[in-house]
Order: sequence, then C-alpha cells, then structure tokens
Amino acid sequence: MSREVAAGRYGVVGSEGYFRSLNQEYWIGSLMDSGRETEYYDCLRNLADNIRSIVDEIYEDLKQQIGIIRYLPREHRESMTKVLLGLHDICQITSSSDGRCDSCISILSLSDDDTRPKSGASDSEIEDAAKLVRDSSFMNQSDRMDTVRKAMDWGESSASGNLERTLFLRALMNGKGREFLGDVWLRLLYGDDERQFTGRCGRVICSAEYIDHMEQHIFGRDIPNYYGGRNGDRAYGKLVTNSLESIVRQIRRDLEQGERDNDYIRDENAERLKSTVKDLERCGVRCYSLEVNVDKLAWFVGGDPDKIRELQQKLNELGISDRLTEDGVYGKKTNASVEKLMDALRGSVPTLAWIDPLQSSHTKIYSIPIESNGLRYSSLRDLSPRSINPKGTTIFRADAPHSGADFYHINTVEGKSIKSGKYTASEWQLNNLNGLNHTEISEDAYTVLKNFDGVAKKIRVAGRVLAATGVVLDALELYQSIEIDKHDADRKIGKTTYSEIASIGGSWAGGALGAKGGALLGASIGTAIFPGVGTAIGGVAGGLILGIVGSFTGDKLGSYVVDITMVE
Repeated sequence: MSREVAAGRYGVVGSEGYFRSLNQEYWIGSLMDSGRETEYYDCLRNLADNIRSIVDEIYEDLKQQIGIIRYLPREHRESMTKVLLGLHDICQITSSSDGRCDSCISILSLSDDDTRPKSGASDSEIEDAAKLVRDSSFMNQSDRMDTVRKAMDWGESSASGNLERTLFLRALMNGKGREFLGDVWLRLLYGDDERQFTGRCGRVICSAEYIDHMEQHIFGRDIPNYYGGRNGDRAYGKLVTNSLESIVRQIRRDLEQGERDNDYIRDENAERLKSTVKDLERCGVRCYSLEVNVDKLAWFVGGDPDKIRELQQKLNELGISDRLTEDGVYGKKTNASVEKLMDALRGSVPTLAWIDPLQSSHTKIYSIPIESNGLRYSSLRDLSPRSINPKGTTIFRADAPHSGADFYHINTVEGKSIKSGKYTASEWQLNNLNGLNHTEISEDAYTVLKNFDGVAKKIRVAGRVLAATGVVLDALELYQSIEIDKHDADRKIGKTTYSEIASIGGSWAGGALGAKGGALLGASIGTAIFPGVGTAIGGVAGGLILGIVGSFTGDKLGSYVVDITMVE
C-alpha cells in the first residue's frame, strides 16, 4: 500500500516537521531559526555576520593588550589562532567576510610590528631582567618593583634614591633605556597576575575561558570536543560541513527507502526538498542526484481519494491486471492498470453505432423501444420511405430464446415486414439481412443489447463522445474526473494515459465514419448492403453488427462495451 514517504522519528519526508526533527539530530540544526528549518545558506550567512562581530571584538582586545601578547603562553596563542582559522573557514563556505581575522592572527603570531618589544631587546634579555627583579637579593620584592616603575615613568635618576637602588637599576638595565624597563614591567605584570589582562567579556585574553565564551557567543551551544572544546582542533568549518553532509546522507537514505517501498512524496514536500537541495549545494555540499531521487517519488497525482478508490475498485472488477490495493492513491500500479484498460479498449470491436451522431434526421433511423412477448426491448426503427409501415420497421434488436430460436440472438428486419412487402429491398439485400437475422449472441450480449438505449451512456473526451456502459464507462468517467481534479505538473503519471483516451476516442469515432459528410457517405454504402441497419451503421456496414458476437467472446472487456462514435 503506497503512502507518503516517512522516516521514523523524523516524520513525513520533506515536511517542515521532518526538517525540524532532522536539524535537532545534527549540530547545525541548533543554529536554525524557527520557521526557517531549510534555509541553511542564510543560516551560515547570519553566522558569518555574528563571527565578523566577534572577530572585531577579539581584535580590539588584542590591540588593547598588545604589549603582553608575546608573553602569553604559546599554547594559548596557538589555540586562539585555531579558533580564528576555524571561524574563517565557516565564512569561506558562503564567501562571507571574516572581518579582521588575518589581523588577529598576525598579532598572535607576533608578526605585527606592535607586538615587538619597544626596546628592541630580545625575549631572553627581557626574561633575564624580569628574573632579576623577581629573584634579586637587592632590597625586597616591593622595593624592586617600585624602583622599576619609577625609573620607567620618570627616569633612572628619579628612581635612584640610594646606592642600593642605583646598583640594582644598573644591573637591571645593563646600559638599556626606559623602553627596556617598560618591556620588563609588562612581563612582570603578566607573570605576577594575568587576570589583569582581560577583554571586554571579562575573561583573560586568549585563555580557555575566553575562547569558551566566544564560542558560546557565536554558536549558542557547546562545540563537540573533537572539533572544538579545550582539546579540540577548533575545526568549526569541518563541523559545519560534516553536519550538512550528514543531513544530506539522511535525506538520501529516507528517499531510497521510499523508492523501495513504492511510496510517494506530495508536491509541496517535493518542492521543499528540491529547494533544500539547491540551498545545501550553495553551502558547498555535494548532493549529486538527490533531485532525481525526489522526482522518482513525486509521482503522486492528487485528486479525490474516494474517486481514486472507486476507480481502483472498477479496475479490479474488470480484472485486467493484478489486483490493486484500493487505497485511494493513484500510484504506479493503478496507472499501469489504466494503461492496460486503454490497450484493451483500443483493440476491442465496437458493437453498436450510436444513432443521433450518425445523422438520424437524414437517415430516418431512430432508437425506439418496443414491446415483445411481455418484454421491453431497445431497437433501431427505420421511418424512411423504405418502410411502408407508417410506424416504421424494426431493423435491429436483441431477442430472447423462443420457439424456433431457442438461444439468445439478434433480429434484423422483421420477417413479416419483408414477407408483407412493407420493407423495400433487393433480393441480394434481403439475403444479406436474412443471413444476419437470428445470429446467436451470448447472454451477456443479450443483457446489454436488450436495453442498450437505457444503459448506454456517453462520455465526452476531447470533443468526442464515447457511448459505453457498465464498469468501463465508470472507469473512464472516474479517470477523466480524477484527471480534471488534480493539479500536478505535466510530468505526473496519468497525463500520457489521458491523451491516450482522446486518441482512442478519435480512432473509435473514425471507425463509425466520424464527420458529418463521412456519416452520410457511410449511410449510402451501408444501405446498399444492409438496408436500414446498414444505413445506421454507416460505412462499417455489417462488420460492426457481426462484431457483436466477437466482442463478447474471449476478452472480458468486450462484455462492457456497447458503443463508440463521435458527434457532428
């Protein structure tokens, strides 16, 4: 039984709820705004805007504390650099600007000029001087720090209040100037209490807490340890890409399962899936033939399920294919059964020409019921000058078994009319009529033909009229109604079959000589062979009448076909 493709806990594939649940499963989904569950590209663009704002903040923090950058632990600077590279990778996915990312990395790698010591001293020289301040035997720690600060601010002479201070400064400076003391001072401050060097967020710059805060501010959630976290590689771009690729793989698995189950996707969900595929491809994710998978499942033709269910019942009643599941879904199996029906109709023999479309006003042959042996019969009655009887002569009807003909049969021009000279015909024509008279037919044929005027209905297709009865007519009417009701694109199954109905109608109409002029010509030809009944049937002449027998034998479908023709 066909149904909408569903994916367990995710729901109906392609629906808004499906993507909402799917996003919850994968990391990127936590960044999606409610109501925009499929707009991955816009999500990444918004994320890039957020990243640019955060990178600008990081840049301002680094510039604010530029003097101590080189004294940050190397692992802190490297972690911060990985963060910036990871953020840059996310921006690259949508070709968005990452702000001052390169400038931040330049500062952290000590490539920026402002990160160099003001004095031009080497790191080892600055470190040795700082060690002297921390470990020297001159004075106490507080006096040493005070001496360095005064000498840095006001000069060596201002700080040298006594011999001990003077000796300390000379040992410390070793011929270098106040800028050297400034470099040493910053080194001492960071080593003494790094918490003095915080960013706008209140965390020590480049510390693990600082990075965690930035991640939370950008992403709004924790980063999986492998991609981020304190031990991760900060591979945010890879995290985003892997998350999107996982979503694509899940969609593909769900669609492929739907194909195996012969399920379907409604138009609105198919369009959402296709739009999402394009959006994911804009994010650089390869979706390959995912749209093809969607198209394979988007065969659902819509329409009224009750009508479709009834059509399936009629097709099952006809028995022209494997039994259908009467589920109200116009699927591939239902479509195949309709095509078999069309093939069968295309090969069926028409059994009775509908009268009015064959210009009764000209031929003077009408469908008029008669009473015989207590039964009411549909009949064709000739009111033309051939019939001397003013009430007309019955030229064709079905008849039940009776004395002299104990089988179901057809009657042509009634014998008494011929014998009494009330119907004009040549000897050759009379022989033809008598040869057809009392032709045996099946009980099924009799059941239909004895009341063809009451049971035959007409279905109009492409300007043509098919007069049919029973299950075939019901199936055709239902199918045409379903076709009109549905609003699917031309590629949906069923469109081709519908055009087939029109072509079949045309071919059948041609069999009854079709256009007005053809009908008149056929009437003349038919008259020459079978007066009256030949006139009604037209150029197909006795072949249509004789086809009564053939069309009710062998093919089960034949027992349901009464007539085909076209209007003027």
